[in-house]
Amino acid sequence: MLTHPPLIEAAPGAPITAEGWNNLRQAVLTLYDALNKSLGTLSLQLKSKDGAAPVPNATVTLVPTGDTERPARAAQYAGASVQRYLVAGLQPGAYDLVVEAPGFTTETRQIVMDADGSSQNLGVDLTPSEVIVITPNLFGLAVNVAMQKAQTAGLVVARIIDSYGTDIAPADVPEPMRNSPVLNQVPEAGEAVPKNTPVQLHISAKVAQQVKMPNLAGLTLDEAKQQLAALGLTLGETKTLSS
Repeated sequence: MLTHPPLIEAAPGAPITAEGWNNLRQAVLTLYDALNKSLGTLSLQLKSKDGAAPVPNATVTLVPTGDTERPARAAQYAGASVQRYLVAGLQPGAYDLVVEAPGFTTETRQIVMDADGSSQNLGVDLTPSEVIVITPNLFGLAVNVAMQKAQTAGLVVARIIDSYGTDIAPADVPEPMRNSPVLNQVPEAGEAVPKNTPVQLHISAKVAQQVKMPNLAGLTLDEAKQQLAALGLTLGETKTLSS
């Protein structure tokens, strides 16, 4: 926020006083100084002291130290191969850095962004406030194997969804689906999460086998049942038509 000096409103035809001119000049210089300031970028990497795994679900805030003119800024998380929290366009000066993440104690420290606009790379190790485990990679595993692996890691499989969007009870996965591969998982592999965190698995749905319906016209009920059974089908409701 820019604070300009008092700008005097002059009436039409009134002369410009030295004070008015100097205030106008100072306002222009203040604007030039603000536009010419170099802005830096803060790159922050957060890791857990337990296992040094990246922490992707934190809230990172930069609050100007003792300065109400500079706005507070929040960092944005860049995942994939970056796995860092980024704040671009920071004005020079001191900031209070506040890091909050579920399952970790809040970390606060002070940083100073240089007037030359140089960027900073900073690493912060977070102290777990509860038992933290690393989410294993379950992609491609049969769902029964993935559930066992998640349980061994200290997690709880709370939900299973197949590729048709159907919910499957983790405690009662049907036998034909136990070998279905995991297509996605939440939380993602490698995340540091509190022990007993619920895990959601997305699995492949079994494709129903299709058969060609035989012609049953003229057959007795027993003969029709035999033909259907040979194809893995069952006879449903029947009606007898009177002649």
